[in-house]
Amino acid sequence: MYQFMKELEKMKCPPLIVKERELSADSHIRRKFMLEEVDVRPNFAKEFLEQGYVIFPVYRDNRILPLQFGAKFCDYRVINYGDACEIIQDYGKREMNPQDTRYMKPAVDNPKSRSFRFYYDRTEGRYKQENNEDKWQSRLAEINALKEDETVNDLIWLYYDFYDDFWFNRAQCRKRFNLDNKPTHLDYMNYIYYLDCQLENVKAYTLLLRIFSELEEDEYQLTVQMVDSLEQHIEQCRLYLHGQELEARFDPKNDTLNGKSTEKLLKLINVLFKPGYFVDPLKEKLYPNIGQIYDRVQLSRIYNSLETLREKQHNIIMKAKKAFELQGKTALKTLTDYPVYFVN
Repeated sequence: MYQFMKELEKMKCPPLIVKERELSADSHIRRKFMLEEVDVRPNFAKEFLEQGYVIFPVYRDNRILPLQFGAKFCDYRVINYGDACEIIQDYGKREMNPQDTRYMKPAVDNPKSRSFRFYYDRTEGRYKQENNEDKWQSRLAEINALKEDETVNDLIWLYYDFYDDFWFNRAQCRKRFNLDNKPTHLDYMNYIYYLDCQLENVKAYTLLLRIFSELEEDEYQLTVQMVDSLEQHIEQCRLYLHGQELEARFDPKNDTLNGKSTEKLLKLINVLFKPGYFVDPLKEKLYPNIGQIYDRVQLSRIYNSLETLREKQHNIIMKAKKAFELQGKTALKTLTDYPVYFVN
């Protein structure tokens, strides 16, 4: 698997950045009853692609007009394929959602959709637009062949099975290692050994997501920090446990007197595996922890739309900014400097 991942890593390329242009800032467009094609044209000029970005217009003014005009909208979705991506633009009219009048939905008779395709040219080291349907389908076929490789399937299930055992069924996992029934130092040694062995699969899984652009580069780099921090805490805990009589009962008070290495590791496990986000108040961005990397691709437990998710994430960031300011912090130097928000 190691050699396969090294080969797969060669696919890794810089992400194509989508910069937004808010159309509602233009009073002429804002006063129109409907958006026209000329209003919503994206800009992916060669000089922009050479710098690794494209500009897509958005219209997110939710005010509804009378006389059945509804509200205008323009937005986009990105589908990543690794070294290629498809940006789907939707625009037209929206109307109030009769099932939930806090939100809107595209009008049945008006939404328009079109896609724009881009790929990374490794020879020139930049993105290009792909207009040839046969070439695009051929590129997707190559990418899908890699995705469907047996090694990729094995890696995904190694991670899923571990997360299911270690976190979702953590009560049974702790019971298996005797952590809740007068555990010995050896019980904790076995527990952290199990976790330590699984971290290689966590590393490979997050790298896989980065290669296929399901993790952005800065998200991936933070997962590297998470795993590094876990490994450091595991080593500190191991050194403490090795200094004790292994068959003797674990004493939390003694752990406290000797630096709380076990307690700190258990707290870090909770911070990293309980689905949540590390919040960057300076960049106003959310970074998924190890648990949220799994959870965010599963079905939502409550009603969510792109609008509600955007609103929730904005609220999380605003709360984190206030907490950051109250603490008097001005920079994020280590993982512990990030405010953490748990999803549930």
